[in-house]
Amino acid sequence: MSKKKYSNIIFIDNSLKEPKTILDALNEETLGMIYSYEITYETIMEILEKRVDKIQRMGIYFHEGVNLFLENNSIFNKKSVLFLKEIVTKYKIEELDFFSCSTLKFKIWRKFYETLSKLIPNVQINALKDQSGKMWSIENNKKQSGIETMYFGEKNVK
Repeated sequence: MSKKKYSNIIFIDNSLKEPKTILDALNEETLGMIYSYEITYETIMEILEKRVDKIQRMGIYFHEGVNLFLENNSIFNKKSVLFLKEIVTKYKIEELDFFSCSTLKFKIWRKFYETLSKLIPNVQINALKDQSGKMWSIENNKKQSGIETMYFGEKNVK
């Protein structure tokens, strides 16, 4: 399988109501992967190594209140954080987007974003501030416009 030049990758939690609908709405520049909590970090890396060389943006799309990630680990777990750092470093990712409503209102999530910012300082981290669907930069607390269209076709962005 030859590698395609994707600009973005987005991981979609399979426990969402309709993860396939989200996957189908992605634009051509975005590689989407529906993940289960049981999948291993190594499996994800193997898939990426076969499919991509460099990625500009990475998104994680999950349900509010859920903090499970790969290998049934919490996304706050050290292994999960180091995995995110590894993938961001290996693929030279410039922006990391967290698609889950209202994470910024929770102290544990704000601490998580702060930890990531310190661990991978050259990466812009963005998260949904509330249920409006608008992304905010963690670093400077400013609204980020157009992030949704980076991953999804214009006709699929509400």
